[in-house]
Amino acid sequence: MSRTADDDTRAAERRFTALAQATGQTVWRLAPDGARPLEDSPGFRALTGVSREQWLERGLLAGVHADDREHVEAAVRAALAADAAWELEVRLPRPDGQPAWTLLRAAPVTDARGERLEWVGVAADIHKRKDVEAFREMMLGILGHDLRNPLNAMMVSAQLALLRARGAGPHPARARARQR
Repeated sequence: MSRTADDDTRAAERRFTALAQATGQTVWRLAPDGARPLEDSPGFRALTGVSREQWLERGLLAGVHADDREHVEAAVRAALAADAAWELEVRLPRPDGQPAWTLLRAAPVTDARGERLEWVGVAADIHKRKDVEAFREMMLGILGHDLRNPLNAMMVSAQLALLRARGAGPHPARARARQR
């Protein structure tokens, strides 16, 4: 049984779909201009809670937090100009309305001549990782502060002891005598 180009194409599409499902990431396709979705992305809509109409009208920007939109637009413009893949960490509102950190990645798909056909992208939930990083930073700040105070007291005591040993610093008995 001979395979045709159509059979190969359908097999490649099934492999791509299976791979996308196996990764547990949300996958989308955008037009060559990087803005307009080529098809619905139920995974992206489930992740963000945006409607099908919002997704098809605004693409990624439909789900991106308002404070991150300008950053996303600038990164996509730069990637389009360079015809290069891009990666961003942005906040996407979840269906419950709470923003969650998400890693967005996209890469151009080109034909044999190097002409851009479309963009393929993924979204991966990184909110837990960001929470852990924020907690670690907070703990390091607290530990740094809590350790700094006793260490400062120990440094001052050591400096005073060194000055006393050299005879250059105030001696507690002499200092009390001068105060009387």
